[in-house]
Amino acid sequence: MAKRPSDSEEAAASKRARPAPTPPLQTSALTPLTPIPEQLDVDAAINARKAEILALHRAMKQAREATNTRAWQLLPRNLRRRAASHNLLRLPARLRGKARAELRASNTTPKSRSAMRRRAPERTLTGFVRRRHALAHRAARSDRRWLETHLWHAKRFRMSQDKRAQDGGTGTFGFSLAESPHQKSFRKSARYSSNAPMLHDASYVSVFRLTARSSRRHPSLATRRLQLLLYLAGAAHGWEDAWSVGAQLCSTVLLQRPSGERANAASALFLAPLAPIQVLWAPREGARRECHVWVHPAGTQELRQLLMQALDAVQAEPRRSTKHKSAVAQRWDIPVEVRVEQLESAPPPPLAAGTPHTRRGQAHKLDAVELSDREGYNVFELSGPDAGRVLGGVLQPVEPSGRSEALAQRLFARIAGKEDAVQPTHLPHGTVVSLLVHDPRLAFPPKNVPPPKPGACAPLPDLVHDDRPALVDGRFFAYRHLPTFTKGAIDKRRAQLVPGEPLTPTASDDHVPVMLIATAQSTPATAGYVLLVPRGWGLPFWHSLVYTGARVLSQEQLRQRSLNAGHASFPHDWVASRAFAALEDAAAAERAQAWQRRPPAKRVNYDRGDSASAHPFGGMALWRDALRHGAHADVCAAPVAAPVDPASWARLKEGVPHASGAQHTRYVSLWTRRAYQDGVVLPGHSVPRPTVHHALVPVLLIASRRGAFQAVATVHIPSTLQDTKAWRAALDPPTRLKDSARSDLDALERSAPTPHVGAVTTGDYALADGRGRAVASMSLLAWLELERREEALAAEAAPHRWGLRKRNPVPLTHLVLVRNPQGGVLRAASARLIHT
Repeated sequence: MAKRPSDSEEAAASKRARPAPTPPLQTSALTPLTPIPEQLDVDAAINARKAEILALHRAMKQAREATNTRAWQLLPRNLRRRAASHNLLRLPARLRGKARAELRASNTTPKSRSAMRRRAPERTLTGFVRRRHALAHRAARSDRRWLETHLWHAKRFRMSQDKRAQDGGTGTFGFSLAESPHQKSFRKSARYSSNAPMLHDASYVSVFRLTARSSRRHPSLATRRLQLLLYLAGAAHGWEDAWSVGAQLCSTVLLQRPSGERANAASALFLAPLAPIQVLWAPREGARRECHVWVHPAGTQELRQLLMQALDAVQAEPRRSTKHKSAVAQRWDIPVEVRVEQLESAPPPPLAAGTPHTRRGQAHKLDAVELSDREGYNVFELSGPDAGRVLGGVLQPVEPSGRSEALAQRLFARIAGKEDAVQPTHLPHGTVVSLLVHDPRLAFPPKNVPPPKPGACAPLPDLVHDDRPALVDGRFFAYRHLPTFTKGAIDKRRAQLVPGEPLTPTASDDHVPVMLIATAQSTPATAGYVLLVPRGWGLPFWHSLVYTGARVLSQEQLRQRSLNAGHASFPHDWVASRAFAALEDAAAAERAQAWQRRPPAKRVNYDRGDSASAHPFGGMALWRDALRHGAHADVCAAPVAAPVDPASWARLKEGVPHASGAQHTRYVSLWTRRAYQDGVVLPGHSVPRPTVHHALVPVLLIASRRGAFQAVATVHIPSTLQDTKAWRAALDPPTRLKDSARSDLDALERSAPTPHVGAVTTGDYALADGRGRAVASMSLLAWLELERREEALAAEAAPHRWGLRKRNPVPLTHLVLVRNPQGGVLRAASARLIHT
């Protein structure tokens, strides 16, 4: 065995092995006596002044951090809190020394850990119970009810209530919703919408449950009776046999059905759309069928009224002596029990206040929450290309117990990207998948599924296109259980494990049924999934969804995203609905009051009697004048012809009311272009003015050049076809004529406008394409005139030559002119029909 060298021998050996010291670097300073070298050694020059350069950088950094930036300002924007200005414990350890010196310099005593743990009167059980009871009392108000995620949103968003009014004012559509974020994140949300998932709590939707029970010998009668009820209520779709299977969610519109003497015109093509609705059929359960109808809370009154009228008609039909033939075949000799009830959209007040459990064994008990049969559920909308990967990290399915559950989990694995990834746009719109998952708090924090490798997408399984509801079950609609364990109990179990080790589900843990619905929209940014969560489980699932990095959208951001995607937002863009009339009247009064508060020298003079500013504050009279101007003979002079079914023409003339007085104007808005072509125009017939006199169409306006459109901005069309050609030539001239076209465009923009034929409902500068964009409603006759001009321009256009297509073409199709309510110049825009 060799002898180990001593410390002195090791030190001597290290000295012998030490390399020789390097000679000092020669400075590269130049003097008048030294000749200028042919080449300058940059490395030698920098190394000679290395210490001085580092000292200068160090001094600059210290000066910048010490004088200009405080310790709390060094944190990211999302971690800054005003309450943390005097609390060192809210800062990371690397910044506490700097913060302590800053507080010492300002003669401020920082809070110690003992002061944080001191039991103040408000931190006792009595104060806790008092605060929870106060929150539950505030959540019980009927005019501004709370959602389960209200407390989470209230800390990060401006809620929908008027702070100037006593006790906070009223909410929006009966709820206290998140209107706008505290941070300026509109541009950031628009930039992240192409790849980051977007999350929105839409649990405020109104849900109507339609149930029918028949005899066991005739189970199909319950389905037929519900189909007839939906048809008579005004649902454009959702009552057909293809939707009653329950495998898909039907997105349609609620049409105004004529009642009384005009009840025979219920199948007319021109009917006023009241609100967008969604119809979801539950799987069959013997002789009982159940159907859920979703509607925005602004359209609750219209849907309830139409459902009750349809229910009375269905119940009165068996007692009639003569039965008429209905759209859905019925057997009236066998009784069928039909019920219509509205589910509670808002959770119980204690649950919204954050106290779902009773504190037993203590002096002060909180009220227990008992879920009734009429409780609704939570609706979370998750959109974006990575929405599936987020759901894959949050939802942990239970081991399947049957073939249907195995098929559903197989498709969910494709959605989550655990196998061959499937984008939301690849699935049929409205595909419903039922899952039984573990408590999401057991796997907190969730981990997103890694992005899939680039490659070809595997074909979808045949079960998606199968007519049988193999992926849907009825466990979700019958689930009425709150979480068994509190968050504190789960945290105690997690504290006994090694940090970072996930909890293992036990037999006593909850298995929660959820439903996943694919929404394949027109753009990948708006396509995603709708997650239905039972009542009482909204906050656990919400915390997991937010932790994954999904950006939460407020009401304003939601409307901004709809504008960028080219969709009409209800009720702000549905001129034919009653909710829009109420909102427009309130907005017009608010605009008038804001104008009156401004000094006369600093406001636009609307009192000068200018015809272009007849309705500067908006109001429903703005659209009545647009209909009157759109029906003028000079606007739509030539007829439009198209092939049509004669039966549709006869049904249209029979069901559509004729022109009435200005005081009783009923807006009839088209919801498809094909509905007009199939029921309005005949070859050789002119446009029927009494029929379409009160028709409005929603259009999307895209600015051709400059301009951002505001609300209640008026929409005009050029007087003649020659004016349209002049505008197009000035907007998109050849390169050699740009200078003259610029002067021509300035002259055209300052010209007097024609009477307006529409108005803007929502307008802003779209961050998606960098142009002004707006959603407007204009007269149908004016839109037909634009189509006639497009056909004439297309016939006169020269044939396209290869290689002459512009990289960034100017939008010029269906050219209209827009003028803001403050007056000023006209801005050209391209109009496109919106299919609502």
